[in-house]
Amino acid sequence: IAMACLEGPVSHYTKQGAVGGTLSFLWNTITSGGQLELSMLVGLFAGIITGLIALAALVYVALEYVAVELEALIVGSVGVIMLGFAGSRWTVQQAEGYLKYAVAVGVRFMVLTIYLAFVEYQTPPIVQNLLNGVRQDGGTNISTTLGAYINILIFVALIAWLAKKLPGFAASILGGSSSLSGSDLYNAVKTA
Repeated sequence: IAMACLEGPVSHYTKQGAVGGTLSFLWNTITSGGQLELSMLVGLFAGIITGLIALAALVYVALEYVAVELEALIVGSVGVIMLGFAGSRWTVQQAEGYLKYAVAVGVRFMVLTIYLAFVEYQTPPIVQNLLNGVRQDGGTNISTTLGAYINILIFVALIAWLAKKLPGFAASILGGSSSLSGSDLYNAVKTA
């Protein structure tokens, strides 16, 4: 997402790829004597800002995944010790508590993995479709460019927000009741 946003409106000026194209575009802008369009500069800076925000949101999702994965590894390692307590009538409650916790962590890990697989395979085509209006020959339209980047920011914010809500989804799966409502989304947008 970040690289597509960086490439954004400057892709028709250069054919070297995202980072090389952006650096080449910046160099051409500095050395052109002011002959490039203002809309291209606005589009470039909007793309850089959008790319950085998208990168930060996806880093949050990755950190969430690493945290759940580490928790699953620790729970699996402790299970060797905790399941030994199931052999005694006096300590069976600790083993039952461990099993409930292990199932809860496993469901969280499964839900997050399914979500990340969805994000990985569905995000590139969505972002490319959003940026198709930005990549035009003969200049860019500022309203189209800014609109596309705002849509990408909303999309990335939803990805990060849903990643934050996934533990609630896992608890809902275990509890058998829904935890996501429209008011949750409204409150997230209102506080942002």
